[in-house]
Amino acid sequence: MDLGSIQFNPNHKIEASARDASEGMRFLMIGFGASALSVLVSLIGLAGLIPSALATGALIALWFVSLAGVYGAYLAANAFGWPGVGLVAIVVGAIVPYVKVVIFIVLLAMSIDLIRRAGFYISFFGPLKKRA
Repeated sequence: MDLGSIQFNPNHKIEASARDASEGMRFLMIGFGASALSVLVSLIGLAGLIPSALATGALIALWFVSLAGVYGAYLAANAFGWPGVGLVAIVVGAIVPYVKVVIFIVLLAMSIDLIRRAGFYISFFGPLKKRA
């Protein structure tokens, strides 16, 4: 079996990182949306427009959905090749209510930059597509 004609992709590492960053970016957007929606539900609940039991149930459900943002933060930070201490700091920061908004925005911007440097189109939905 002759393996002399096999060629490896020299950009494999950055393309794999871009795919991880893209998946993390999608989870970050879900977590960010759930966090923003939970603030809205809290304000509506404080105004007394919905029963407190319903507001509490909705907030608990949104908190579980916002954990997708924590996983997305982990994926995005891992795509950048940050060391373990940095990953732990990002994951812990993604749980803290107001800190996570800043972390999500920074990671989204860095993920978009990484995806562009890898030569892909930015796609929030669907697979990544390589630029010509």
